[in-house]
Amino acid sequence: MKKFVSLVKKEWHDYKLWLILLIFAGAFFIGVFPTFADRLLNLVLSPSDVRLTAIFMGMTVLYFVATIQFILSIRRDIKTKEIWLHSTRKITTLIGAKLCFSVMWATALSFIYGLASYFVGDALQGEMHQLIFFHMMYVLFAFLFVILFTVTALMFYAIYLQLKRYIGLASIVVTGISFFLYIYIFVKWVESEGYGKIMYVGEVSLAPLEKFFPSMYRSGTFVVGHVYVMEELFSIVLLVGCFIVASKWIERVITR
Repeated sequence: MKKFVSLVKKEWHDYKLWLILLIFAGAFFIGVFPTFADRLLNLVLSPSDVRLTAIFMGMTVLYFVATIQFILSIRRDIKTKEIWLHSTRKITTLIGAKLCFSVMWATALSFIYGLASYFVGDALQGEMHQLIFFHMMYVLFAFLFVILFTVTALMFYAIYLQLKRYIGLASIVVTGISFFLYIYIFVKWVESEGYGKIMYVGEVSLAPLEKFFPSMYRSGTFVVGHVYVMEELFSIVLLVGCFIVASKWIERVITR
């Protein structure tokens, strides 16, 4: 455990500047910019609405920046193969520490960005406990989606590295096409009747949680729907499997 923590600390030492810049950027675009955005851009939205929009945009930015930072960290270490070739740690531990760091800092920043939800005026209408619940759900969604984005990126980065050995720079184009093909096939599969028969098992309604959310001035109340136990278990197994397969695949490519 101490070795794993030391790996995470190394990532912090190498990328802490990213976090500092994102904190200041978030403070400006979420905290300061909305107060004069309506005058500067002739928006019909109030500063509170702009701030709430910026909060959600900040979460989206975190997904992509955390994913980019994660892949760049792996790419940097691949260039110095000795880190991988002479390490006594498993490849899943080395990459897992990078993944853990990316998820941790993105989640921490989502918590900081989410603090602005207490200062959006009428854009979010509710009691304090509803605002706190919204804040916690905001952080939870950031945590889950950062994991989804980074593991997916890891899988396609492994494909890219493999293709690069054979077709060089053309691997960027092929990997990009493969990604969009994957999205297309996945969406078609999810919409298929067979997916529903297999995955839509163990329905759990989340409707009781709706009363804990504040209402939105322009959109009304939050509708959270339901989840399926089988689908969630499958998603967890798939993500873990993709992480292990991609890590082993990268190890095989760089140690040849």
